[in-house]
Amino acid sequence: MKKILIIKMRFPYPVFAGTDHVSYNLIKALSKDYEVSLICHVRSEENLRDVPELKKYCKEVITARYPSYSTFFQKLWKKIKREFLLFFYFVPRDVTDNVSSEIEKKIKSHLKENHYDIVQIEYFYAWKFVKYVKGSTSIMLSNDAYYETIRQIAKEEKSLIKKMIRYFEYIVTKRYELKAYKNFDWVFFISSKDLDIVKKSIKVEKFKVIPVAMDIDDGEEENDIEKDTMVFVGGMQAFFNRDAVLYFCRDIFPLV
Repeated sequence: MKKILIIKMRFPYPVFAGTDHVSYNLIKALSKDYEVSLICHVRSEENLRDVPELKKYCKEVITARYPSYSTFFQKLWKKIKREFLLFFYFVPRDVTDNVSSEIEKKIKSHLKENHYDIVQIEYFYAWKFVKYVKGSTSIMLSNDAYYETIRQIAKEEKSLIKKMIRYFEYIVTKRYELKAYKNFDWVFFISSKDLDIVKKSIKVEKFKVIPVAMDIDDGEEENDIEKDTMVFVGGMQAFFNRDAVLYFCRDIFPLV
């Protein structure tokens, strides 16, 4: 049986955000035919309590504690650090916000002692860990062309200063993200539209599109399902998700 290692910066359960749906259901599907292991962050005691749920489908779940920034000075230091890295080292904010030295140590140590047929890394901000992948097929799972999201946010900014900062962040993120795609054997996208956006800037030779899927509980009774309803998969803390729902309610749903 082939062995697959999935490296993810966010704990994929419970499945609150759209990216959680992708990761959790992908793990479930792969576990039917492959031996799956997972390395990911935990950010709370709730995450640790949910590890057994992931172990239903993973042979091994290796966790790294994400640094806690609870005091005012810790939060201030994190903010200063992310802005310094963005403007002086051209490191996107999402890299600073999602990657930790703790998980890098776990990845480096685990890949030194274990071999996998496939190593999948999610998403562009964690691409630097591909340097620890030796003799395995490397896959980048891309949630979206994230730099395009930054460009859209910059476009909507009202303040000129904030708009300029966002456009700079867009340039840095685009450069970093496109570089990430070039360093993998395969790149998986969950949307053909995002793939088309990326292909305008670089040549992506080996890619696949894996659409987002919803898992329906096998035990669900038909009479428990509320008819004439719809579900939007995505966290409402994200600007683009809120914008999508508002657009649907305002311009699409009246036509339906």
